[in-house]
Amino acid sequence: MKKIILCLLGFIVFNNAVLATTTDDNIDKIMHNLMHKYAIPGAAVLFYKDGKVTQHLFGVMNKKTHAPVRSTTIFELGSVTKTFSALLLAQNVGSGEMSLDDKLVDYLDNSDGYSDSLKQITLLELATYTSGLPFNIDNMSYNGATNSRNQKVLNQFLHTWVAPYTPGTAERYSNPGFALLGMAMADYEEAPLAQVMQNNILQPLNMNSSFLTIPANKMKFYSGGYDAKGSPSRSPQGGLLAGSWAMKASVTDMEQYLRLALGLDNMPPKLVTAMKIAQTGYFENEKHQQIGLAWMVNPLDKVDKAELLKVVEPAPRKHNESPVSRIGSPKFNGNALIEKTGSTNGFRAYIGVIPGQKIGVVILVNRFLYDDHVTQHTGRELLLNN
Repeated sequence: MKKIILCLLGFIVFNNAVLATTTDDNIDKIMHNLMHKYAIPGAAVLFYKDGKVTQHLFGVMNKKTHAPVRSTTIFELGSVTKTFSALLLAQNVGSGEMSLDDKLVDYLDNSDGYSDSLKQITLLELATYTSGLPFNIDNMSYNGATNSRNQKVLNQFLHTWVAPYTPGTAERYSNPGFALLGMAMADYEEAPLAQVMQNNILQPLNMNSSFLTIPANKMKFYSGGYDAKGSPSRSPQGGLLAGSWAMKASVTDMEQYLRLALGLDNMPPKLVTAMKIAQTGYFENEKHQQIGLAWMVNPLDKVDKAELLKVVEPAPRKHNESPVSRIGSPKFNGNALIEKTGSTNGFRAYIGVIPGQKIGVVILVNRFLYDDHVTQHTGRELLLNN
């Protein structure tokens, strides 16, 4: 069922012959308020419940032309890309080609001169933010282009980096970590990361409008993005660290990815198995939140629902480490809120699922928001209050 909502010039237009359910009304009200509060030009919400996905489209993909958001509109996913890179790893683990305890450098070409600290990192530590790698690399943006200057900066980092703590003992969110994971998966397949993504994830899921670099014939579907001040802002195409941030996907394609994240029966079985490997918690923090391969896992029998729904006041983002402990016998837990947020300079994204309840949501907006909890809180509200 498709539901299209166009928020233009202060009006809401409904284009749907089917009467809205209570859930539909809740989504419409929440998103209308959110877009008004943060001056978000356009958004899309995918909500899976009761065996079906409802698609909610809001506002415009371009403030200048007023072209509306459609099911074909392509949004930047930001760090939701990390779940795609993690899924590549999980596929190789599921097939027995790799072990999570393998060293990262075993799968990177030309790694002989890398620092001793880097040589100690395992694939598991890399994919669970527990490697000790920094949030970003000094003197290079998270979405740095593939050029000689940035390659030199990256090489210098890889040869000199010293771990600030013992890997596997603390969590610190890292963009370079997933960039390196993407590079390792590409080196292993002896193909560009974009092609590895296409062959192993996007084509099997029929995600035909999802790319690290959008081809010319799809650019007309690419939403404009807007920075915190409302100025146009799209990320560069591809990039040296693409495995961390660069995926762009249409609304319809994200329906497929949501179905996979829920582990539905009509999804490719090998990918379903790999997704469960990725969504398994391998480390736990003091609040009983667990860390999967890119995904954050909140067991609903351990993590307080009120804590998950607490409104977090905007604050300067900190990237300090927090202690974690490794889970002795990791097992997939369907009774958990499993989620990932993402952002670029002009977009924010969220995906969250509770597989055991067969409920899930994707939220895509074409404006950067300083408060990274906005889309996460909205997603949690939709999932936990239904």
